[in-house]
Amino acid sequence: MLGVDLNLERLAVCSDGTEYGNPRTMKQHERRLKHLQKMLSKKKKGSQNWKKLKAEIASLQERIANIRKDAIHKMTKSIVCDSQADVIAIEDLNVSGMFRNHKLSKHIQDASFYEIRRQIEHKCLWYGKTLVIADRFFASSRTCSVCGWHNDGLTLRDREWECPVCHTRQDRDRNAALNLESFGLKALARDAGEVKPLEMPSVDDRAATHLRSMASVNEENVHGYSMEAPKLA
Repeated sequence: MLGVDLNLERLAVCSDGTEYGNPRTMKQHERRLKHLQKMLSKKKKGSQNWKKLKAEIASLQERIANIRKDAIHKMTKSIVCDSQADVIAIEDLNVSGMFRNHKLSKHIQDASFYEIRRQIEHKCLWYGKTLVIADRFFASSRTCSVCGWHNDGLTLRDREWECPVCHTRQDRDRNAALNLESFGLKALARDAGEVKPLEMPSVDDRAATHLRSMASVNEENVHGYSMEAPKLA
C-alpha cells in the first residue's frame, strides 16, 4: 500500500518518504511569455512580424506543456511502477473548487492535478495495480497519523505542526500521505484472495479484471481451443 498526497509545495509526497518536486514550469517561462505577448500587442495584426511572434509564442507554450507533461509522466510511472506497491491511495481533490482561490489558481493550473490523477488511473490499469480514491472531505492533513487527533486550526500556511496529544512533530504533506495509506488499508478487505471495498471509498479494480481476461485469451492461444460455449445449430 502506498499513500500519495498531491500539493503545490512538493508536487507529490508518498508515505514511504519519496518526494517529487514541483517543476513550476510556467513560473520559469512566465517572464519570457509575457514579454512576447506584450510585443505581439504592439504589432499590426496580420503582418509578417505579427505572424513570427505568434509562432514564437505558440512554440514557447508548446515547450512549457511538453516539460510539464514529461515531468508528470516520469513521476506517475515512478509512483506506480518503481514503488513496487500493489495498491495506491490518493485523494479526490476538488480541483474546480480550488480554482476559486485567485491567489493560487495559476499555480494549481500549472501543477495539473487532474492530469496527474488521470495518468495514475491509466498506469494502475495498465500495470495491474489497484487504486483507492479517498473522499475529498477526508481530513488527511488535519489528522495526526500517530494518534488520530484532529487539528481543526490547521491552515494552508502551516507546513509543520505538533500534535498536543502524542507530541509528534508532523510534516503536513508526509502526514497526509500516511493517513491516505491508513485509509487504503482500512478500505480494502481481503477475502479468498479478492480485494473488496468497505464503507464508501472508490476502488478501481479494473486492472485485476483486465489481467484475468488477458489470461483467458492466452490460455486459448496456448491450448488451441475456445473458452466460449458451443453454439447450438
